[in-house]
Amino acid sequence: MIRRAIHFGCVLLLVCGALTLSSCFAWLNPEPQTPSLFIVSQPFHLSSGLWEVTVSVKGLSDGGIAGVLFGNQGITPSGIDKSSIVASGLNGFIVTAQDFDDPSPQGTLVAIHPSAGITDGKILKFIFRSLDDNPRLSFDESKVTVLKDQATSPNQCSGM
Repeated sequence: MIRRAIHFGCVLLLVCGALTLSSCFAWLNPEPQTPSLFIVSQPFHLSSGLWEVTVSVKGLSDGGIAGVLFGNQGITPSGIDKSSIVASGLNGFIVTAQDFDDPSPQGTLVAIHPSAGITDGKILKFIFRSLDDNPRLSFDESKVTVLKDQATSPNQCSGM
């Protein structure tokens, strides 16, 4: 009888230990993090006060990014003439809407890729006139909505 109790206790201890360890491993190995969604280049001086900034993505899965909305003042220019900002798409992306002229200091932008998502590469280019020697475009990722490639991903939209 004592032998059975010891045997039962050992089995119970092994089962509890295995469950505890499995939950610890899940905690130590969380869901994969989203690779670099937006990589913003340093402003590059072109000529005559014109500067350029590019936005890239790297290592995205699930078909990549097929569209992006920098909504509700998601882009903040600093040291830049807002009226001079021209955004254009790269690698098949098309800028469908942009607004940097509102009274607030921030701007909004919508860009899509009409045929496929992109997992790596440049997606946007901004050219602007600088007001000082340190122009910057800042992006608030909490105000970004990403459209994933519909052909490969069932979750088409995700906010960040």
